[in-house]
Amino acid sequence: MRTLSRRGTLTGLGAAASPRPRTGKAAGTVKVWWTQGYNQAEDQALRDMVAIYEKESGNKIDLQIVPGPDLIIKLTAASQSGNVPDVVQAVTGGTFYQPRAVWNDEILEIGDVVATRENAFLPAALNACRYYNKVTKSRGAISMALERLTAPYKKGYVPAGAINWGDVDNNNNAFYAKQVVMTPNATISIAVAQAEKKDQYYHDIITTGIPAGNDGKPVPGILDVTSAFIPKAAKNIDGGKSFLKWFIRPSSLNAYLKQARGRWLPVMPAMLKEDPYWLDPNDPHRPVAAKYALILPSIPQFQTFTPAYAQVVSEQLWAAAEANITQKNMTPDQATEIVVKRFKDIFEQFPMG
Repeated sequence: MRTLSRRGTLTGLGAAASPRPRTGKAAGTVKVWWTQGYNQAEDQALRDMVAIYEKESGNKIDLQIVPGPDLIIKLTAASQSGNVPDVVQAVTGGTFYQPRAVWNDEILEIGDVVATRENAFLPAALNACRYYNKVTKSRGAISMALERLTAPYKKGYVPAGAINWGDVDNNNNAFYAKQVVMTPNATISIAVAQAEKKDQYYHDIITTGIPAGNDGKPVPGILDVTSAFIPKAAKNIDGGKSFLKWFIRPSSLNAYLKQARGRWLPVMPAMLKEDPYWLDPNDPHRPVAAKYALILPSIPQFQTFTPAYAQVVSEQLWAAAEANITQKNMTPDQATEIVVKRFKDIFEQFPMG
């Protein structure tokens, strides 16, 4: 079995790092700076690969193989002058160059490149190359996420009219009308609405959980908790408290949720053990929802951590960013720039500390 060394990992990823963005398809001469190998075989292997690439692509590579310490000095000077290469592979770049360069927004975010082979990379290797950018306030999450959210629509996998759908159109209308074959939903309301129709509930509709991550491990679900509260200006605070105390008794809450046909899950895990209703193996929907919300790892909604994110949701910033891509033909990077600026303005209004 071949062992992938740390150097090999960084080499595979570092080859795509470019200190200055380039637009359009690769053409003409591409200036490449590469770390000199420990032996001639390494350098020859690189030259051979370059020759193959030039033959297959028609592009010309201006290759410079530079000793490691000299490469960092050379690259730093080039960055200051603005005369940088198109591609750099620096073995010690992760220690002496890339973290600060990314911090200063001097390295292009290449999530679209990595995405073409993302599942093949060791997750730890990918994480080792995701440095924090003080300008975009990100580690490359946002533009890639927007691209993945909007690509299905732009490629025609989502009905064109989806941009005008209301809250229930994805399920009560489009799903039942078979305009879509799959849709995410915060509850199992799609199935529950067909509970009286046995064929639909038990055979035609399938509830499935969250796919595993690239590392094969479960992805935490986002648990949306519907809560009851008492306004401070209430006239009968004691009465309100009394009612809520009764309502949240396991027997009361469980009876209520079951009568609601299990669309909402109990937030008391003990109910899953005490009442077979929630994990009934004959039901194709409730056990799946219970598993991913209450048994497997989950996290609360992001607005739980800061009111700033509640404002983000209120302004529908994610939807606006998606619309900029699907309707205004912005690139994911352009849409990201706009949404990040608004994020910053909002979060500055809610300092945490």
